[in-house]
Amino acid sequence: MFTETFLTERDKLSKWSGIPQLLLKLHATSHLHSDFAECQNILKEISPLLSMEAMAFVTEDRKFTQEATYPNTYIFDLFGGVDLLVEILMRPTISIRGQKLKISDEMSKDCLSILYNTCVCKASGTEGVTKRLAEKNDFVIFLFTLMTSKKTFLQTATLIEDILGVKKEMIRLDEVPNLSSLVSSFDQQQLANFCRILAVTISEMDTGNDDKHTLLAKNAQQKKSLSLGPSAAEINQAALLSIPGFVERLCKLATRKVSESTGTASFLQELEEWYTWLDNALVLDALMRVANEESEHNQA
Repeated sequence: MFTETFLTERDKLSKWSGIPQLLLKLHATSHLHSDFAECQNILKEISPLLSMEAMAFVTEDRKFTQEATYPNTYIFDLFGGVDLLVEILMRPTISIRGQKLKISDEMSKDCLSILYNTCVCKASGTEGVTKRLAEKNDFVIFLFTLMTSKKTFLQTATLIEDILGVKKEMIRLDEVPNLSSLVSSFDQQQLANFCRILAVTISEMDTGNDDKHTLLAKNAQQKKSLSLGPSAAEINQAALLSIPGFVERLCKLATRKVSESTGTASFLQELEEWYTWLDNALVLDALMRVANEESEHNQA
């Protein structure tokens, strides 16, 4: 473990923006018996250092972003920031003398935003952050529980979608605690966002085999399925169908903008435009919220 004095001296030469020192303090103030008050203040200092780089990555020209470097994001990950935030977020899964630890929605939101910004920036040396998070299956399942709060829903949804996009094995929704009550608690806008996550949990994963559509390949796949039992996608489909009113709400969501006079071509165009808008809105909305909250915090 580096001392704060050593990190401060090294920072003067390397221009690390004080991130290693902040992480050292964060580690010291986030232990199991901490009240997390100082911990949240440190997160508020770290967040703008990474959100500026994430905003630049999203808004700048793609040719520029491929050549750009994001030093703050790289240093944050290099000094263990990602793993530390995962530990902090999962504190509520730990029980001390029969009582589970609690952290505020505000602190959870800060942790989620920082993690998402780290995943967004494809900085040199940090391309594997999302994949590393995807390998932590217990963490991925835990993230779903953070969607119960409206304060952390958007940050959680965007992070889960990024993680599932690179996860090799499909998660099982039946492992999500209280899935039925969780989905039933969503309003229609939240359900629309959640459907983006569901899209990668109910579709069979592409094996990458060019011959997968031949009769021989399909026959082999069917035999394999019979021997192994239901696939994760089939289990997830069954889990969703068992949720009371889920299909009805999904139908209302899918048809809410379609009038009787709407033609097929215009409907498909509207659907594509809506999906594109939602895709961009989720990322920008999450980043803009973080930027606004940081601005309000600094003014205060």
